[in-house]
This record gives sequence, C-alpha cells and structure tokens, in this order.
Amino acid sequence: MLKQLTIQTEMMNDSRERRRYELKLSKAPNLRTAIVALIALLFVSIGVTALGAEVKVTDTASLRACVSGNPIPAAPVSSSPDAGRTAGPGDTCVVFDGVYALGVAVPLVVSVENLIIRSMNGATATNINGAVPGALINIVVRGVTFGGPAADQGMTVTNTADVTGVGLCVTDLPTLTVGPFPNPCRVVALPADIIPEDGPVQAPILTPAGAGIAQENITIQNNRFLNNGEEGVVFWYAVLTAIDTIRILSNSFIQNGASGLVFSTTVGAVGRRGNDRNVVIEGNTFESNNPTGVTDAANFPVNAVGQDCDLDTAAIHFCNSGTVEQVGILNNVIVRNGGVGNAAGDAGAPTAGIGTHGILFDQGVIEVRDLLVDRNVIHQNTGNGIKFDYVGRLGENIIISNNARGQQGITQNGPSAVVLGGAATNFEGSGILITANITEVRSVSFLNNVINGNRGQERRPLVAPVFPIAKGAAYAPCRSGNGIGMENNGRVEGVVFDGNDFRQNFNNGVCIANRGDFTRSTVSNNKFHNNGFGEPIAVAGANQAPYGDGFGVYHDQTLLNPTVVALLGTDGFRIEGITFTGNDYRENGQHRLGVCAVAGPPATPPCAAGAYFGLGFGVFMRNERQEISRITFENEVSRRNRLGGFRLETDTDAAAVRSGDIREISYSNVQAMESQGDPARGGIAAGAAAVAAEINDNGDGIAHITDNGDLDNISINPSEASNNGGAGFRIESDATGKLAAGVVGDPAALARAGDINNITIKD
Repeated sequence: MLKQLTIQTEMMNDSRERRRYELKLSKAPNLRTAIVALIALLFVSIGVTALGAEVKVTDTASLRACVSGNPIPAAPVSSSPDAGRTAGPGDTCVVFDGVYALGVAVPLVVSVENLIIRSMNGATATNINGAVPGALINIVVRGVTFGGPAADQGMTVTNTADVTGVGLCVTDLPTLTVGPFPNPCRVVALPADIIPEDGPVQAPILTPAGAGIAQENITIQNNRFLNNGEEGVVFWYAVLTAIDTIRILSNSFIQNGASGLVFSTTVGAVGRRGNDRNVVIEGNTFESNNPTGVTDAANFPVNAVGQDCDLDTAAIHFCNSGTVEQVGILNNVIVRNGGVGNAAGDAGAPTAGIGTHGILFDQGVIEVRDLLVDRNVIHQNTGNGIKFDYVGRLGENIIISNNARGQQGITQNGPSAVVLGGAATNFEGSGILITANITEVRSVSFLNNVINGNRGQERRPLVAPVFPIAKGAAYAPCRSGNGIGMENNGRVEGVVFDGNDFRQNFNNGVCIANRGDFTRSTVSNNKFHNNGFGEPIAVAGANQAPYGDGFGVYHDQTLLNPTVVALLGTDGFRIEGITFTGNDYRENGQHRLGVCAVAGPPATPPCAAGAYFGLGFGVFMRNERQEISRITFENEVSRRNRLGGFRLETDTDAAAVRSGDIREISYSNVQAMESQGDPARGGIAAGAAAVAAEINDNGDGIAHITDNGDLDNISINPSEASNNGGAGFRIESDATGKLAAGVVGDPAALARAGDINNITIKD
C-alpha cells in the first residue's frame, strides 16, 4: 500500500511539473490568425471575396504558381481546374496526389503571406522532388503553414543535389534574389535562360505588398523530409534575424545527408523571453540522418568569427548566433543518427570521433534558458544524446525531464562496440555532455530521465585548455561515456538530479569536472547501477572506463591527467552545500585490462602502455586546495561498488600547498555495504604505470581522507557500513605524502597532518 501511494505521489508530482510548462505552449500569439482576420475584414469592406479559399494544385506548374502568388496557368501548361485563380493570404493550396518534379534549376518559392500548403492524402501519396543546388523549397514570408494539421495532409520532400541538397529553407527573399550568395539555401546563381519543362517560372509575388519575412509564425507539420543530399530543414537569412512562434510538428526526418533540422548562424535569438513556449519541436521522428557518418559537406559558410554549422552534426542542431529560450523539444523520436564511421564535420581530423548527436547547441549560441526537453527517445545516435558546446551560459529553469518510453530514454548513444574496440584515441558518447566551453551551469533540473548504456572513450592524455575549446580537442576532463558529463569553465550551482535512472553507462552515471565551484545542489531518488563497466564486447579488448563512479566530482587535476604534467585548471574549487537523499548506488566500476589496437601516434601514452584503470565508488568527490563542506547523505544505499561506497577526499600536490578541509558532513540512515575494493588497481593510469597510493587504498564503506586539511563536524547517525574490504567508517588526515610522484600524488611527506575535531558517531 505504501509503495502504491509512493508511485501515485511521484506520478502526480511528474504531471504537475509537466503541466507547469506545457500549459504555456498554447499562449504563443498566433500572428497569422490576427493578420488574416484583419485583411479579411478589409477586403469584405471593399467588396472583395473573403479569404480562406482553396486552390487546387494538380501539377508542377500549378504548384509553382499557387505558392508564389501568381495565377494558375491554363491548359496545356497546367491541368488544374482552378486556372486563372490566385492564392492570397489565408488561402490553402491543396496539393493532389502525385509526383511534383521540380528539376535541377529552379526552387519552389513560397511568397504568399499566411498561406497554407497541404496535400490531399498525405506524404506517401504526395512527393515533391528535385536536384536543386541549395534548398528545394524556400519559405520567404511569415505566417506560412507547410503541411496540414491532419496526419494525412503532409508531403514528402526530397532534394538529391549532391552535397547541397536541402529539403526546405525558411529564409528571406534577398537570399534568393541576390546571387551568387554563399548560403545553404541557394549556393549558386540561377541561369537566366533556363525554362523548366513545366513552362516559364514567374517571379514570386510578396502578398500583401511588403509582407514580413519568414521570421515568425511558421508551422511545418506532418511532412516527410527524406533522402535530401544535405539537411532536411534549415532556417537561414541574409542578415542576422531573430525568430519566434515556430512550430515543427509531427514530421519525419529520415536519411538526410547531414543534420535533420538546423537553426543556422544567421539566425539570431531563437524564441523570446516571456511566459509562453513559442518555439516547439514536437512529435517528430529523426532517424538515420548523416547515414555515412563520415563527413558533412561544406554547404554552410564560415562566418566572420569562424563559426560553421558543418563542424558538427545532429538530428536537431542549434548553431544560431544568440540566445535559445522558451523552446520546447517534446515527444520526439531521435534514433540511429550518424553512420558506423562515426566521424563528423567538414574539417577532417579535428572532428573525427565526434559522431552525430541527438540534439546539439553550439557555435554562436550565447545562452540557453527556459528550455524543456520532455518525453523524447534519444537512442543509438553515434555521438552524444544531447550536447551543449557553446561559449555562454546554461541556466534558469532549463528542464530536461522524463525522457523515457519504457527503458528507452537518452540511451545507448555513442559509437558501436566495433568502432570503440578498433579505436586508439577518442570517441564521444555521453547521454548529456556539457563541454568546457559552457561558462556557467545554474538552476538546471534533470528529472525522471532514463539515461542508460551510453558509451564513448577518451584515451588521449589531456592537454591544457585553450578557450574556446576546438571541436575534437584533447581536453575532456570527464573523458566520455557518461550518463551526464559536466566540464564547464565555471560554476555549477542549483542543479537538481531527481528520479533519474543512470545505468550501464560506459563511464560514470554523473561526472562533474568543471573549472569552478559545485554548490547548492540536490541529488535525490536516483538509481546509479552498473556504471563504469566499459564495453564488454569491444573487439580489440575490453576498453574500460577511466572513472566508473556512480556520482563523481573531480576538482583535482592530478586525478584527471595522471601521467602528464599539464595544468588543467580544475583544482582549487569548492564542493559545498550538496544534499544526497534516497539514492541507490550499486555495482559501479569494474577493472578491465585492455590494449591499444594501433601503436604510435595518436596512440600516445598512457594508451600505448595499456588501457586506463577505472575507479568505482558509489559517490566519489575529490578536490585539492578548497574544502568539501556541508554535504548531507540521508536514506542512501550503496552496495557492492568496486572500490567503495562514499569517499570524500582532498589532495595536495606540494608540501607548501595545504589541501582543503572536509567539514560539516552528515550521514543519516545510510547503508554502505559489500564494497571489497581493489588495492592493486584503483586509480587512473596506464596499465604499466604506478598508481597513487591514496587511490589504491580503498575498499571502505564511508571514507573521509585528506593530506593535511582539517576534518571537522562529521556525524553519522543510524547507519550501517559492513562487509566492506576496508574500513566501515574512516576519518584520516595522514601527512605522509604519496608514492609514485609525477604520476598522481605528492613529491614528499608533508610537514604535518590536519586536525580532526567534533566527530559524532551514534546508533
């Protein structure tokens, strides 16, 4: 009865959280409706027939005329029964069943404001195709709806032009009328003397005169963007343009040559501040885009500051130059994007190993806020499930919640076992990756997600970061293959991890290795099971994970880069004010000895000497010079983790540097049991290298270890720490210095140990 009540309460809380955001979706202003009503009233007052008529489209000539505001041609040019009629604002072009071949020269230009274009019987019966350089279909005015509201009112769009074939572009007329203009929607000037087989193409008419460009109130719904040479749908403008009130609903993006949907660098802000969710991507399927996984051809130009949307691929790609806010990405299926080759970008080697992501924010984005990613399946993409990789802020009510249908949520992203096993360097593949380009992560919630089985590896020694971090650079302090990895260059504050299932990820359940404080956050009711097992079926030996903790925070550069002297800037940051409650950590971490498949560069040490050892704690938090303080563990269970249950540790790299204090730590109703430890292999280093003694010394249920910091105000109330390979409850300030100087640890014994004060153990 109690269990049932708990489940019902969780469901109520989940529904309440969803309603908090989804109810806002309907509040976005419908500009098309307002404009159509105004124009209709005006036309009625002057004796013109009211708007909202349907114009029949039966062939390519009538399709071109209807969407461009020209009269429908008469026979023999067109077979449409509506010869002589002209579609105006608010009208509908009804496209009959058939194949509409646009040829190789002239794209389709939609220039009637507030026009609806829909089919009679859906995308399987209505096919618009061509081999036009750039975009096959261009929407250049606002208020356009492409595809009807019913499931059987969309169209199939296929543009097979090699390396430039975009399906549909939302853009502006200067993009098309000024040529040659280097952009993905039109990459060459149209020859003036070309007349398609369906007759002369009349210039598009902007209706009404001076109509607004296609920057707002655009709906694309129930269509299929299939086998386009490059992207399925692109937003692109001649000058930087903010967009909002955009709906991408119930479309299929399948086997396009590059990304599925792109908001490009000439897009400014996506969405606007306010209470409504005004850009919505909902109910779509993104499957097998960038199927070769080898390159994304260079159809996006590099802008003035070196940004290029082709450097990385994703099913949904935000590479705009501005903010992303009040955006909802809901109920989409984002699966199997990227090929087995798992290299992305047109830059060649620097981007090799990145893969194709489910959702990507990068390039010119400066801030993502008020984002809702809800109830999607993001599964088996060759890169990361979701990747944030821009110079800017991630914060203020960013909600990434409930991405699960059964056991499929943000799951099994990253390269295949065959690719991993044959690799000597790096392959990305985390459920959610926040890279070191992000400056701050604040007030982000990860709620009720299933984040399982994500795999990747970083086997290169890390280099000191140079910001902005280039694609494919050897700076990845969380390595790869995590459920969630946070590497941002700044603080992590006010983050909530609640109700998630982190299971069987190649590396950690959660890895936080940011260059800033980690403070005032909550970790509650999550499952961290079987993370850090690496890839058991990799063909070149089992390449194990470098960390393998359930929840790990690493503010110690010697732990991140043990065999190479490189200042990574990850020491000296606080871990403070963290509450852990109701989590379950089981069987995280496993050591697997593996070898590199290829000798020599890029298989440089430590890879050449063997594979990485893993860690394997339920919770492991370690820093150097700053304190670990005000940490609360309540109603926690940790069982059979490889190296230990809960380990809090501060280290120092020189006798003159004092390690941080560990203080105000409390445990209540905690179980830390059956973690036997591994005294031979407990750190991160090459297979033949020595490993620091403080990592090899493991197997404790609950441990607090510092070199020469103080331990103060530590309490443990009714709890159990039994059947572990080391101590049940350990408090230590040892001052010994560590072995294997230059690998991990300290060069000599320290002058003194820290103080141990106010320790309470009862019941």
